[in-house]
Amino acid sequence: MREANEYRAPEEKKSHLGTILKIAGGLAAAILLVAGVGLLTQDETLKNIQQQLEAANSAMNSSSSAEASTSTDAEAETSEDAETEEGSSETKSSISVSDAAAVVDEDTAFEYLTTVYDSLQSYNDRVYSCIQTYNGTVFTPDRSQREAAAGIAHSLSTEMEADMKLLDSMNIGKASSLYDDYENVRRLLDDQYNRLGEIIESWEISLKYDTPYQHESEILEPIRRNAGASGVSVYLEDFDATYWNSRPTR
Repeated sequence: MREANEYRAPEEKKSHLGTILKIAGGLAAAILLVAGVGLLTQDETLKNIQQQLEAANSAMNSSSSAEASTSTDAEAETSEDAETEEGSSETKSSISVSDAAAVVDEDTAFEYLTTVYDSLQSYNDRVYSCIQTYNGTVFTPDRSQREAAAGIAHSLSTEMEADMKLLDSMNIGKASSLYDDYENVRRLLDDQYNRLGEIIESWEISLKYDTPYQHESEILEPIRRNAGASGVSVYLEDFDATYWNSRPTR
């Protein structure tokens, strides 16, 4: 089990964060680290992006209403002569979603991508802390301990989901100069999210039982399922291999 959950910090210019965290250890380390790190994203950047996305949604809603009105008018005008003007009832607005949307400007998008990238090391360490706590409590009969540890993992997963949704809502397309950076950051975020997801799935199985130590094989199945050849999570292996070469650049 420990091999499947083994933590390795990204390997270029070895960071001492992993060592510090190991010394701090367990649940207390997770709480201290959360307090020290604070919000994973800069408030002003988030606010700026959210405002632009609200403008985009407003523009798209207006465009959709205009498109619906145009289509209705076109259908009314051609209903008497549908056979001679085949297909006119299917008239659509020439404005595409991407045209209608007030797309987030690239300066803001780049700032946010960089902010998320910088938070990934913290995510990496916080997931590790969840794993350390998991290793020490997943088989304990004390349900309250297991529920508390599972709750911390769920909360961290929710933070990641918020970053993932905001990244996706920026709609950075392939034509953007930031597309590769977006893909890399999104992939790294996926790695940490899926790595934590293994632990959450295992917690959910553990919490089905009052005596989890009698169901070890079932509880560990989500961990073993995604273990690579080295016994380490395939998501951690991908993160380690990708992280150092993926900082957004312009």
